[in-house]
Amino acid sequence: MKLRVFFFVLCICSCLPAFAQEEQIKDPLEPFNRGVYWFNETADEYVIDHVAASYDYIVPDELQSGIGNVFSNLRYPKRLVSNVVMGDFEQAGVETLRFLLNSTLGIVGFFDVAKKLGLEEKERDMGVAFAYYDIPAGPYLVLPLLGPSNV
Repeated sequence: MKLRVFFFVLCICSCLPAFAQEEQIKDPLEPFNRGVYWFNETADEYVIDHVAASYDYIVPDELQSGIGNVFSNLRYPKRLVSNVVMGDFEQAGVETLRFLLNSTLGIVGFFDVAKKLGLEEKERDMGVAFAYYDIPAGPYLVLPLLGPSNV
């Protein structure tokens, strides 16, 4: 009888799942990321926050909008390459037309002439293109002044 109980308990124990240890994924860039994070936080607290507040106070909203449009226009190559990699040639053509119109009639992109003509911008980058092809993201990376990203 004791032998039967022993084998019964042994069978039950063998059916229980082993204690699964969670695989701890170590961040290969953790020391670098921590240093850059500290730098970014310090720069933000002592410099960037004050510069941004001054810019917001001094520069009129219309001028801020125009400056934002110029930087959006300068991101054209990134959007173009992403669209081509994804095979979205129609949007690549729209982006090219937007760039040409805004760079000429929009005075280096200060005015968003293309938007007024119905040519909408789609914010895309290589991360979107990689996701389109199911390419997994790489390790977490904190960039100086730009913030978190991945490789």
